[in-house]
Amino acid sequence: MWSQTKEEVTLSVVVPPGTRASDVAVRCTSDRVEVAVTAEREGKTDDAPLCFLSDAWTHPIDPEPNDDDDDDDARVFGDWEVCDWDPDGSRVVRVTARKKTIGNSLVHWWNRGVKGGAPIDVAAIAARRDVKKNKKNVARAEEARRVWDEATEAFKKKVKDREKITIDV
Repeated sequence: MWSQTKEEVTLSVVVPPGTRASDVAVRCTSDRVEVAVTAEREGKTDDAPLCFLSDAWTHPIDPEPNDDDDDDDARVFGDWEVCDWDPDGSRVVRVTARKKTIGNSLVHWWNRGVKGGAPIDVAAIAARRDVKKNKKNVARAEEARRVWDEATEAFKKKVKDREKITIDV
């Protein structure tokens, strides 16, 4: 399962009842996410984790903000928690990540959380429709679209008109 806001995307992966945070391994990078659980089977713990999700994000994500003054720390992507999900004891690992920023005023609505997920119709997102109702936001979006289209056309023309160079091998 997944959801999104203007700034974040959240994946919820269903894991076995009784799963604790110490049983979970999450690996999150700018372009991939993996969730695995070390499971207890037949009264003994198996050290080989079971992978519940391994997929590429639909789009790149940004690292979490660094609160420390220490610049030597590796960048951290995403944050996660284990939550109760169903009265039957099922739990979910909820991974939240920051969408990659595209300009200061542009909002990028994803059509799926991970590349292997089922797509949604982004035009049906209520928050997106609410923004479209605001004339100022519509005007900014139309201006951004016009500038993007002009830049794309200029790039295509530059590529088309460039002089080919012959290289002797």
